[in-house]
Amino acid sequence: MYRYYSVNLTTRILPYESHLHKKDKLQQYVDAIHEEDRNFLKLVQDIMTGDASKGKIVEAIEQNANEQYQKNEAALQLVSSEIWKMVQSFDGQTDDMKTQSMTIDYRVWEESESVS
Repeated sequence: MYRYYSVNLTTRILPYESHLHKKDKLQQYVDAIHEEDRNFLKLVQDIMTGDASKGKIVEAIEQNANEQYQKNEAALQLVSSEIWKMVQSFDGQTDDMKTQSMTIDYRVWEESESVS
């Protein structure tokens, strides 16, 4: 008489490869945006103070530029903190895809015991 068995297992089909280095590349883009934003603020400040302009309109433009810079800074800091989380999640997801679940079914012949 045959007896049927089943074994479930998960095996790695591709080796682990870290993707954590991609954080640095993404951070470079954030840093580049930050640098352009800083350059733009400096340009606005230089234009406003360069020709010794004064008045409510000039002050309002400078204040608006500073406020926008602060908002952009906050957004870039948020993006920087989220980059690490996203890269870690991506790394885990790609590693999970390199494993495969399998079920192995097999049968074994077993002698039946006779009843006397």
